[in-house]
Amino acid sequence: MRRILLCATLLGCGKAPTELPAPEPAGASSVETRWLTVTPATDQAILEATAWTVAAPGGVALLTTTVRGRIERVLTRPGDRVHAGDALVQLRAPELVSAVAARASAQKRITAYEKHVKELAALRRDGLLRTAELFQVEAQLADIQAERSAAEAILRGAGLDDAAAAEVQQTGLWTLRAPIDGVVRAVTAELGGLAEPGAPPLVQLVGDRAARVEAHLHQPLPAGVRVRFEPTLGPAVDLQDAATATAIDPQDGSQVRWFEPATPTELPTNLRGRLVVAALPDGAFQVPARALMQRPDGAAVVLQQGAGAVFRHVEVLAVSGTSAIVRGVHKADVIAAEADRSPLARPPEAGE
Repeated sequence: MRRILLCATLLGCGKAPTELPAPEPAGASSVETRWLTVTPATDQAILEATAWTVAAPGGVALLTTTVRGRIERVLTRPGDRVHAGDALVQLRAPELVSAVAARASAQKRITAYEKHVKELAALRRDGLLRTAELFQVEAQLADIQAERSAAEAILRGAGLDDAAAAEVQQTGLWTLRAPIDGVVRAVTAELGGLAEPGAPPLVQLVGDRAARVEAHLHQPLPAGVRVRFEPTLGPAVDLQDAATATAIDPQDGSQVRWFEPATPTELPTNLRGRLVVAALPDGAFQVPARALMQRPDGAAVVLQQGAGAVFRHVEVLAVSGTSAIVRGVHKADVIAAEADRSPLARPPEAGE
């Protein structure tokens, strides 16, 4: 994979194009100069980077268990397209059955104790009951309310609403349902197996939703570049000109950029591909990397002018391998293919 090197310190950036006279005396290279005609940039791979899609909110769902249970039924397999609410796995979970029963029992006792507390409070107001006796009953009520809250926490942690809790109470089975529309990507649940809290997901779902594209570059993209995402499978997707966010990857120091599709597009999560150039900036031309020379006042190329040659400053947009993309030259300009072998290169010194 060719990596992007944008505006490298070896090559200056942002200099206004100018033509400079040859230094006197310039001397001449002992090697014959090879000249070439400037052409529009075509090697868009110079600005290529690895990229992949990242999930939108709700684009990935994992079915896990918060209590221990025995797998009674597996109702799906990888590749199935499912809808939110579809039953995927059924477990026999005694802890949930106990929690449902405990909550129901606590609720009945709470109703009775609340009625009793009201009666005792009336007697206390009439002076027929000691305060300590009322407090004792209120403390018992608080303990029962805590029991109900503990049972409800177990049920809510498992994602059971009242209807699902009633189903558990009636059938003794806990049904895990798809939380999103999507495709079943993986199933680890096996009939008769044990499901444990903290174990790998029993089912993994991937939804088709508008996903962002994450790209890792080693230098910023030049202004004016339009990019697209080319996945390993499927059509290319044009991306918005500006990244939604930028960060630095601490592992390799690359610049991470996130792009939104130019138009809302449903993409599977973690789809691998490349970030490539859809359109280069106006005035971008491609030259050999060796046509560039670093001068004290910036990068330049050697431009043929009549029978002689002059330096012309250029703005370096990208360099990779043997090619560079620059601004500051014009179509049909003739430049030295190797600046260090041009008539303006430093003459060889004695002993070199």
